[in-house]
Amino acid sequence: MRLSGVGGRSLLAGAMVLLATLEVCAAPYRLGIPDRTRLDEDGEGPSRIEQTLEYLEGLIRSLSSEKSRSAKFARLGEVWGMLDQARAREHFRESVAELRRMEAELSPDAAGRAESLEEMETLRRSILRRAAAVDPELARILIEEERDRILRAHALDPEMQSAWQGQDAALIDYAEILMESDPEKAASLAIDSLKNGLPEDLSSFLTNLWESNPEGANSVFEAALQQTLESGRPELDALMALLDYVFQGAETDGWTNAQPASGIDAATTARLLNALGAALSSFPDSLQGNTAASNELTLGPEDRRDFIQDHMNLFMRYAPDQVAALESAVQRLAAGMGPGLEPKGLNPGSPALRGRNGSDPGTRTRAANSPSVSDQSLIQAALQASREGDWSRAQQLTDRVRKAESRGQAKELVALEFAMSAVRGDDFERVRHFASSLSEPTHRAEVFAATAERLIQQSRKDEALGWMEDAVAEGSRSTAAPGKARILLSLLQMSAGLSVSKAFEVAQTVVLTLNRDDAPSEQARRSSGKNTEPAGIASKRTLDGQTIERVSETALLENLEAAFERLGQLHFDDAILMVSQLRSTDRKIVAELAVCRGALSNHARKHKTSAP
Repeated sequence: MRLSGVGGRSLLAGAMVLLATLEVCAAPYRLGIPDRTRLDEDGEGPSRIEQTLEYLEGLIRSLSSEKSRSAKFARLGEVWGMLDQARAREHFRESVAELRRMEAELSPDAAGRAESLEEMETLRRSILRRAAAVDPELARILIEEERDRILRAHALDPEMQSAWQGQDAALIDYAEILMESDPEKAASLAIDSLKNGLPEDLSSFLTNLWESNPEGANSVFEAALQQTLESGRPELDALMALLDYVFQGAETDGWTNAQPASGIDAATTARLLNALGAALSSFPDSLQGNTAASNELTLGPEDRRDFIQDHMNLFMRYAPDQVAALESAVQRLAAGMGPGLEPKGLNPGSPALRGRNGSDPGTRTRAANSPSVSDQSLIQAALQASREGDWSRAQQLTDRVRKAESRGQAKELVALEFAMSAVRGDDFERVRHFASSLSEPTHRAEVFAATAERLIQQSRKDEALGWMEDAVAEGSRSTAAPGKARILLSLLQMSAGLSVSKAFEVAQTVVLTLNRDDAPSEQARRSSGKNTEPAGIASKRTLDGQTIERVSETALLENLEAAFERLGQLHFDDAILMVSQLRSTDRKIVAELAVCRGALSNHARKHKTSAP
């Protein structure tokens, strides 16, 4: 039965009240909450939410876990920032204080200390990002304090470096947080982050910083280059990252006319390319013709060869002394690659014929047809065929996968690829056909949701609503609890743009799903006396090169936050009533804060629109 209109919403509210009465676990949570009034009454909006936030503040203080209190205070501060900056600052300070207490209590010889520190750092970055969105000046102050903490830790406890390598990466993340509000401080923090090596994402950071602070970005680049060259044996990763920044994707005609897009002068570019050329042409014998032995190195034989050839024009222009050694390296690398992988011509004017990670299509086909080919190669070839639209070929390849579990998963991935391709092509009949080949209801739900989103973009909302209902039905059938909750939360956000009644129907399904599928873990936490917010690192497994991610609790909370913020924009009281049915205290707090934020943003938008 579909509920629609005001009458439908009232009927839904009545049903939810009855269900809330039956959910005995939810009842104690609401004791003491002020009587509800309609948020859209004149003058009631902010004061009504202030009462709710003050109630949530007390609830957060009652949590037994510092980690959970820290995370929730940051969310509370974010919402208070829309009403009262002083209160927001107070809660962000509390959030950081809880985190520091937790760190202080962690024993130096505690089991899993490195993992705990990494989780705490992930939480710290989340706190600082939320603070920066509300109060950039406070974020700057907090980041200054964290910078000093990290530098002191390096000076006083050098062994911490081997226990946890995340501290320097933290500085570059802090710098990124400050990039918009204080680009000069961002550059300074980035330079500090170089003290123990170059961060992995330095190139993208420099490119982004260059947009607002070119001088600062170039200063960070100069410091990074100097440190890399002084290391004695510069790492390829570092040199290639710096090269990416210098040219910022400015490749033209095989690099013939490429100019440093960042403003780095020719002499500096030459220094970089001389070092890069020397590193590329010098490699261990194990790399030549031995891909297996080189898997842990920066570039395998083929990738290294292709990179040299693709950038030969740059070397000829800025580092001509390296050209002979690089040509010799290409020949040495190609000598051990076997048939079908002969070196490309070394004509500097010729553009690259293949990408760094590519190979000749004929070679791929011959490899896939070999009787000794591995399941991994078959699956990769099948996925390539699916991307090229060759359903018959993809099916043939997956049928040849020997391991039954891998074969089933490969067929699922191929069918999903074809279904999504049909969505992009607006071929909705084929969408149904390929979706029927999917064995996992969550995957069918994703396909139907993508179709609904496509129709929404085309202003075909009535048709989108039908696909949305199908998506919800499929999502509800799934037995994979985390994935089921994730897709239903996504559908909740989408349905809010189609129909208020549909959004609350989906929200009810979300609540029932979370309560039913996750009740055992919540009860276990209660019985152990702990009220914790689980780690934010999603667990992963790999199917022959395809990464499949299971939703972590923290990721689920983020999805919950986004969905219920949207619900709060539709109807504050009904959204609060919906939240009250959640069993998990952590999730209740996150969802109710999100409802408050959504209602506040909606209230502010209405008043801005009605202002003279």
